[in-house]
Amino acid sequence: MKSLIHILVIGLTISAVATYADDWPHFLGPDNNNISKETGLLKKWPISGPKELWSLTLGEGFGGASVRDGEVYILDRINNEKDVLRCIDLETGEIIEEPGRKGKMIITALDRIAQPCVRFDSKDVIEWDPDPCTCGRTFRLIRGGVIGRSDDITKVKGVLLSPAAIEEVVRSIDGLGDEFEIVVDKQGDVDRIKLKVELMPEATKLGVEPLLKDQLRLKTNLGYQIEYYDYGSLPRYEVKAKRFKDLRKKHIIEKECRL
Repeated sequence: MKSLIHILVIGLTISAVATYADDWPHFLGPDNNNISKETGLLKKWPISGPKELWSLTLGEGFGGASVRDGEVYILDRINNEKDVLRCIDLETGEIIEEPGRKGKMIITALDRIAQPCVRFDSKDVIEWDPDPCTCGRTFRLIRGGVIGRSDDITKVKGVLLSPAAIEEVVRSIDGLGDEFEIVVDKQGDVDRIKLKVELMPEATKLGVEPLLKDQLRLKTNLGYQIEYYDYGSLPRYEVKAKRFKDLRKKHIIEKECRL
C-alpha cells in the first residue's frame, strides 16, 4: 500500500519559506499537550481547500510526521521488508540523504530484543561519509565522528552563542586546520571566550587573524581571545568531539567556596 505525505498552507502564517513556523518535533507537539503556538490560523478551509505545496509517495506507515528546523521526519516501510526513516526538506519536498550536509542523528531501532527506540533525538550533529568502509562492511559511516551537539547553544555576554557558527568560520578560512576548541570562562564577573585554532604549516598568525576576527564578529557578534597552535596539536576525537567547554559554573562554585 502506498501513501502520500502532503504539506499544506494553513492560513497565512505557515508557509515553506526560510523562516519556518512553529516546530512540531514529536508526538503531541513541543509542549506535549497537542497544542500549537501558531496564531492567525484559519477557522475553516476555503472551498477549494488549502494550497498544496508538494507531495511525496511513501510506503505503508502508521506514524505522523515530525517537523523541526525546516525538515520533516517520517517513517515508512519498503516492500514490507524494512523500515526507513526519511528526512525531507520542508520547502522543496526533496528527500535529504546526500553526503556533505550536516544534521542531527535521529535514531530508530526496531530490530532489538529490548524495548524499541523510535525517533530518539541524540542531539549529536553528524555528516554522512560518501565512501564505504575499507573493511568491506556496508554500514553507512559518519565522517569525522560526532562533530558537535545541537544543544551546545548558550548565552555569553548576553548573546546566544552557537559553536556551529564558530566552526563554520574556522573551517572557511585558508590557513587554518579543521580542529578547534572553544573555552568559555569568567575573568572576574565578565564572560570570556577563548578560541584555540591550528595554523597550517604554510600559514602565519598575521595572515589569518584579521579575517578570522572579522568573520567571528560578523557571524557571532562577539569578541574572542584567540590562541594559535601548530597543526596537529589540538586533540582529535574518534567518537564524540568535545570542542566546546563552558567553565563558568566551575568559576561560580570556586567563588562561593572562597566566600
